[in-house]
Amino acid sequence: MNYECLSYAKINLFLEVCKKRKDGYHEIVTLFSRVSLFDKIRFSKREDKEINIFIKNNVNFNDISKDDNLIYKAILEFEKKFEIKDGFDIYLEKNIPQGAGLGGGSSNCASTLLAMCDIYGIDKNKVRDIALKLGSDVMFFFEAKKIAVGKGRGEIIEDLDIKAEMPYVILVFPDIFLSTKEVYSNMDYNYIADLNLFYEFVDELKRYGKVDFSKYLFNRLETSAFKLEKKVKELKEEISSFGVMSLMSGSGSSVFGISYDKNLIDKCFNALKNKYRFIFKLKIV
Repeated sequence: MNYECLSYAKINLFLEVCKKRKDGYHEIVTLFSRVSLFDKIRFSKREDKEINIFIKNNVNFNDISKDDNLIYKAILEFEKKFEIKDGFDIYLEKNIPQGAGLGGGSSNCASTLLAMCDIYGIDKNKVRDIALKLGSDVMFFFEAKKIAVGKGRGEIIEDLDIKAEMPYVILVFPDIFLSTKEVYSNMDYNYIADLNLFYEFVDELKRYGKVDFSKYLFNRLETSAFKLEKKVKELKEEISSFGVMSLMSGSGSSVFGISYDKNLIDKCFNALKNKYRFIFKLKIV
């Protein structure tokens, strides 16, 4: 038996940090958007109980132990819950850069859970608890939405009825690692979270036509990330210089630009493609 699936990346079109929680996490409100950059995963059932993961690394994937791999964790949790003892050979083609703020690991985890549900004919609602347990961003990918609101730690997903026309996207990962914990720790909390802009943005996305993204793109973590690594700020300015609205994704260090003008995206891509190893022209999917 072979089963194949695609595991998409995400960007954050909006990210506000509302408060620090007692459990050490942060309360956020974000707008997740799935983009057309994806990893490929193939599952082959074995005759024994062994679970192996083979990785084709097309990006910067650092080898991690099997025990720390979210694909492996997802299968273990799934098999434990449903008392299954099957083995798998898993072939992962890694195209989403690691440590880039694009949710690659969370996406792999969600895709694995959905694949297991398909393989064994189990309602995906029965594994929501596993998705919630394994990571804050996992639920967005688990719900398989084009754009959705994320609240709490990002794990509370609210569906949106999107009618707006979607722009073209350029995405650049500068191959710089930013620790999520450090980015949050480095924040200046002397501000009052204002979600009026967020709800205006959501309302715009529900209407037909084009959205003026220059009014709405926002990421509270940018200031902290830019202090830790000025090259991320310089990348944002570089993309913006082409007339493309830009924003850092998640806690960094990827920066994306969006425009309804494909020529602008092409111009930006062609100008930067020899400077950055990880650069992609994408769509919101």
